[in-house]
Amino acid sequence: MRDFFGIDDDFVREVPPGALRTDIAIALVLVVLSISGLLGYYSIPDYRAEAHLAWSIPMILLAGGMIAVRRLFPVWVLLLCTGVHFVAVGSLLPLAAIQPAMQVLYFLGLYSAMAWARNREALMLATIVVLLTMTAWVALAFSVFGALQIAELGSSPILLVISQVLVNIAYFGAATWLGRNAWLKAHGEAQLVRSRELVEEQSRQLAEQAVAGERIRIARELHDSLAHHVSLIGVQTAAARRIMGKKPDEARDSLLAAERSARQSVQELRTMLGSLRSDEGDPAASGLESLPALVGTTPRWACPWMSPWWGKPPVWTLSVACSQPRCSASRRRH
Repeated sequence: MRDFFGIDDDFVREVPPGALRTDIAIALVLVVLSISGLLGYYSIPDYRAEAHLAWSIPMILLAGGMIAVRRLFPVWVLLLCTGVHFVAVGSLLPLAAIQPAMQVLYFLGLYSAMAWARNREALMLATIVVLLTMTAWVALAFSVFGALQIAELGSSPILLVISQVLVNIAYFGAATWLGRNAWLKAHGEAQLVRSRELVEEQSRQLAEQAVAGERIRIARELHDSLAHHVSLIGVQTAAARRIMGKKPDEARDSLLAAERSARQSVQELRTMLGSLRSDEGDPAASGLESLPALVGTTPRWACPWMSPWWGKPPVWTLSVACSQPRCSASRRRH
């Protein structure tokens, strides 16, 4: 039974915006139909004394008022409307209770409790109380009716009693089943939304991890590039120092090569750092925007591979933007 009512489930079905307005409109329509049906009975002289308009109309309005807040207070509406109100009006004002629209109001009380109750344990207790009360009330009514039928006609209305019992079982069973299915459907939709949000969050985290890994790889490349240039500068300056006295022209060429290597190293450092820094967390933006400037110093025929990379994902554009200076420099040297 705990599984049937969802007591151990943490799901709470939220009331959507505009629900109260919709429920008020539904209740108003059912109240109007109930009063119209009651007035139709009142127009028949044989039923006029049993209509009791002074009591029946306020009771119909009261039932409509409770149904108007059925999604806000579902358990209370179940107890007071489908339980207390149904028994009281059915016993004292039967012409009002038998109106089809009133039966729909009572049906909505049980259906709404199953579909919208937030405290499922309270729902289980309230449903058991209402169903037991209705069973006892129906049994008592049929007992009295059967006794009167036997006294007047001398026969037992067993078939009528059986048919009415089946109708009541179908009535309350349908309200319970439909309400539970509505709650289960909402529960499934909520789980689907949570799963979709979880997948999106995991995808975002994976993308961030991929970008972070790419940044680390580029930082390693930056380290290798700087180490290469610094080592080259050291070798060239050492060679210039050794031959400066004997071959000044070659020493000057070595110093010029060291200067070019230093400038190239600084340029690559600035380019890679500019690609790694991203104020908005999107390294692809800076990589794509900086590509025209990066390839500007290299002939277009020397970089025919650049155009297919436009429009690639952020990680790849970041790699292209940061690797291009070294490729361009290599092409110029070799």
